[in-house]
Amino acid sequence: MKHFLLSCAARNLRGQEYEHNTMLIHVVRFTAQQSDIKELVDDEFNRLKNEIKFGDTSGFKKIWEDKESGFEKTSESILNDSSFPEILKKGVVIHPWGDIKAELVKVVDKILIAEVNGVAKDVLEYNNYPEGVNYIAIGGDKLSRGLTLEGLTTSYYIRTVNYYDSLMQMGRWFGYRNGYNDLCRLYTSSDLLDAFQNISVASQEIRSEIKVMNALGKTPKDFGLWIASSPYSHYIPTARNKMRHAEKMFINYSLWGNQMPTLPWKKDDVLKNFDFTSDFLKNLGEPSEKNIKRDFGLNKTKEKKIIVEKEFKISAQN
Repeated sequence: MKHFLLSCAARNLRGQEYEHNTMLIHVVRFTAQQSDIKELVDDEFNRLKNEIKFGDTSGFKKIWEDKESGFEKTSESILNDSSFPEILKKGVVIHPWGDIKAELVKVVDKILIAEVNGVAKDVLEYNNYPEGVNYIAIGGDKLSRGLTLEGLTTSYYIRTVNYYDSLMQMGRWFGYRNGYNDLCRLYTSSDLLDAFQNISVASQEIRSEIKVMNALGKTPKDFGLWIASSPYSHYIPTARNKMRHAEKMFINYSLWGNQMPTLPWKKDDVLKNFDFTSDFLKNLGEPSEKNIKRDFGLNKTKEKKIIVEKEFKISAQN
C-alpha cells in the first residue's frame, strides 16, 4: 500500500494529478474473505494516513530511496538502459524525496477503498471523479475479467487457479503505461511467477505455429496446433471439458532414451560419426508439407536401427 501511495504522488508531480490510479488486491474468490481483507486494508490505510498527516514518513522514504528496488533506482535504471525503448522512457522522471513527501498529503485525501463483488455495493465509478480518484480495489471474480481498472499501478495478486487462460484473464498488469512504467509494481508468489513465465513461452510458441500454418494456407484441422505444458507444473492450458478433442503428446528430445555422458574423442570415431550423420540427413530428403508433423515424417524405429547397426559412437568409453 505504501508503494501505491508513492506512485500516486509521483504521477501528480509528473502532471498526471487528474488521472485515475488503481491498486488491485486479488487474493481469494470468496466474498466473505474479501470483506475480511477490506477491514484489514481499511485499518492499515488509516494508520498510514495518520503517519503522513503527522509527518512520520520514514517508512515511505526508505522504500523510495531503497538502493535495490526503490523508485529512484528503478527510474534511474530505465533512463540509463540503452535497450529500453525511448518511447517508454517518455515521462519517466527521478523525483527527490522532498517533493514526494509533500505530495503524499494530497494523495491520501483522494483514496477510496472499494470491495468489488456480487455482495458488496461498492462500484468503481471513475466517471464521477473528473479530477481523478485513487482506488484500492479488493475483489475476486469481478476483478478477474470484464472490468477496466484505470491507471493500474500496484497489484497484489496471489490467487491460484489451474488454467493458463484463467491466469491470463486475471493478469491485469501486462501492457505499456507510458509516463509511469517505472512506478508499476506487482506482488505475487514465486509459483505464479513461474506460471506466467511458462504461459508467455507457450503463447509465443503457438503464435509462431499459427504463422507457419498461415504461410502454408492450412487450417487448424489440417495442421494440428499444439500448446506446450510442463510435466513439472500443475497448470494446464484450459479446463478439461474444453480439451475433450485434444490429444496429449510427450516430446522427448533424448531420441531413444540413452544419454550422452561424454563425447567421443578418438579421431576415427569422430570422423565416422560425422559421415553417418551426413548420410542420415541426406536420406531424409527435401522437406514437404506432408512431413510437417510432430514426428517430422520419420519412421523413427527404422532410422534408429540404421544408426545402431552402423555402430554410431556416443561416448568415449565405447
